[in-house]
Amino acid sequence: MFFVISGFLITKKIAYEVEKDNFCIYRFWNRRFRRILPAMIVVIMITLIAGYYILLPSEYINLAKSIFFQSVFLSNIFFWNDVGYFLPDAENKPLLHLWSLSVEEQFYLFFPLLIICINKLYLRKKLFFILLLICILSLLLHAYGTIYHPRATFYLLPTRIWEFGAGSLVALSKKEIRIRKTYRLLLLFFIIISIIIPLLLCTPKSEFNTLYNILIVASIVLYLRFYNQLKKTYLSNFLRNSSMVFMGLISYSLYLWHWPIITFVKLHYGDLYFDFLIPIIILLFIVSFITWKYIETPFRSGLFNNNKLIFKIGFSSLFIISLISLTIYANKGFPERYPSNINKVIEDLTWNGSKYQYYENKFNHQNLKNIGITDDLFIKKTDFVLIGDSHAQVFCHLFDEISTDLGLKGKALVRPSFIPIPKIEILARNKLINNPIIFKDLMSYIKRNKINNIVLMARWSRYLGYTNPGKDEFTIYPKGSDGNINIASNILKRFLLDLVLFCETNKIFMYIVMQTPETSISFPAKNIFNKLTNRGDYFKVNSNYLNLSEYKTMIKSFENIIESIHSDNFELIDLSNNYFNQSGSLKIFDGFNSVFRDSDHLTKTGVSLSKEDLKYILLKIKNRK
Repeated sequence: MFFVISGFLITKKIAYEVEKDNFCIYRFWNRRFRRILPAMIVVIMITLIAGYYILLPSEYINLAKSIFFQSVFLSNIFFWNDVGYFLPDAENKPLLHLWSLSVEEQFYLFFPLLIICINKLYLRKKLFFILLLICILSLLLHAYGTIYHPRATFYLLPTRIWEFGAGSLVALSKKEIRIRKTYRLLLLFFIIISIIIPLLLCTPKSEFNTLYNILIVASIVLYLRFYNQLKKTYLSNFLRNSSMVFMGLISYSLYLWHWPIITFVKLHYGDLYFDFLIPIIILLFIVSFITWKYIETPFRSGLFNNNKLIFKIGFSSLFIISLISLTIYANKGFPERYPSNINKVIEDLTWNGSKYQYYENKFNHQNLKNIGITDDLFIKKTDFVLIGDSHAQVFCHLFDEISTDLGLKGKALVRPSFIPIPKIEILARNKLINNPIIFKDLMSYIKRNKINNIVLMARWSRYLGYTNPGKDEFTIYPKGSDGNINIASNILKRFLLDLVLFCETNKIFMYIVMQTPETSISFPAKNIFNKLTNRGDYFKVNSNYLNLSEYKTMIKSFENIIESIHSDNFELIDLSNNYFNQSGSLKIFDGFNSVFRDSDHLTKTGVSLSKEDLKYILLKIKNRK
């Protein structure tokens, strides 16, 4: 919506100056500089200060990264690689909304240069058609990307140019089209409904929809194209009253402030409760008005007439905030802000085993992560390989620690949504997220190097299409099963049998580790952190979470697969006894430490409960040497 309006206003201004042979790119950039930077820098600085007191070290590091990229107007690229805009993690990013400001700045750099090139080539009369062609190509790319690369499509300029271009085309359209007076109110009503409906229908699950976007853009285009006629309607007069005009004046400051305030309230109080709504709105309008009056207006109205001085101040400010960001990153988010007992909780809260994660999209044995001893010149042969998804990833440090004590040398290939069974392609929201070729090449490497043991760990039930209501937002299932749990079970069984036969032939012993239980609490470790720091709500724990019988139901399909495979070449390791009390209720806390980092991943504390079982596996591996 705002990209269309921005494209319209910018093009209208540039087209007018080009017609008068008075266009100056330096003057254009100076106006954009005065309009955008002062208020943005103030918001960033205050967000940095607030973040020091509210954010966890890992959250503060992420904020610093986003600010660094924003200082060079590339935060949209950072967030593209960091988080989806509609995912839950996005709620913890105070400056996530600045991605659109980066896109605008990139457009402001690109567009005037395009106009200059067109003028130099004497193609000014064909500007409209050149922009139309660019819009069509961008829209086609947008439609393709929405299906196959939705996150990139959402964040990046090439798939957003058509929105700016739509506004630009309206600005270049000079032919007057008259609408009958009786139809004007109807058109305005249609425009408003066409904007509201897509906004209401757009949900985190629907993510980013091209048709919704086209409808909104078309509505704004219609309003801009027929503005001179629509402004005479009663409804349009309402939109132009003093209150709405005031909203327009402070709209940029409202945009800058709204997300940091909402994010910090959520993080500090645990959620955005209805009781906070009125105070937040009041605070938002106060800080936006102050920013508009004392920051935006003075700079836009000619304060510091020396343009060179403005550029120096602006770039110096951006340089300073980039240095501050690098300092925060270098100091790991300043964990010393918290006492040692709280840092223990923070470690549990933020641990995900990422140091052991395999990031490559194809197999390379040199990128396998080391487990256990690595510097013993007399031990060259690898004793075992740990393979699995993010649930195996959180166990890697304990495998590493015990293997080192036992003098074992291991490797790990673990990554999110990686099922350690050959030939299986995993789909989530119809998107392929697991590459079976990596597993095939890994097994060839294991065979070639005569590695005699593999350990398989995963959240097995998830790959069978099992979705626990209220916990898994998206079902994951093998390609070809269409989400049918029986078909998925047959696929897993067939390919697991292939793996068993491969291992029997090559004298490789398998340890299949059953998945750990889950809890309905989204952030139990954060729950403890909130208690210790008086930050947010502390949710009282009861036993109404997943119990032992429900856990057995959850894993039943995978257990049936294992029971149907008759082989002495693997052993099933069940960790569940470590996570349920004698009454069958799930352990959420171990003392005052959380067992779970989120609804299904363990903390370091939770992993440590299975230390004896992991030691049992590794001792058997040692005895087989």
